[in-house]
Amino acid sequence: TLNEHGYKILRVNSVKLLHELGNSRKVRFRTNEVAVFNHSPRRYYYIFRNTIAVGRKHHRRVQCFRWNLKRLWLVLRYEDELAEKVGYIIRGVFDGMFDRI
Repeated sequence: TLNEHGYKILRVNSVKLLHELGNSRKVRFRTNEVAVFNHSPRRYYYIFRNTIAVGRKHHRRVQCFRWNLKRLWLVLRYEDELAEKVGYIIRGVFDGMFDRI
């Protein structure tokens, strides 16, 4: 992380950024309500790749694996463009596992 390499993180309260996450909606998952974001396939590639890479680097493999399984299940169950998204997710998983960042 930046802190580990001696950098400081500064906060500027006056800066605004429009950050859209896709077409999100809430769905029932077990006893909770969870957000399904319907991200683009390319965005899912980076989400899965980076989650695995960070999990490996910070010794949180099990937590990241569980998070990715839950996210994959939500994608398969509630989202469109499944074939393309699953293809990007698979590539992201392999690239994260083999440090292709």
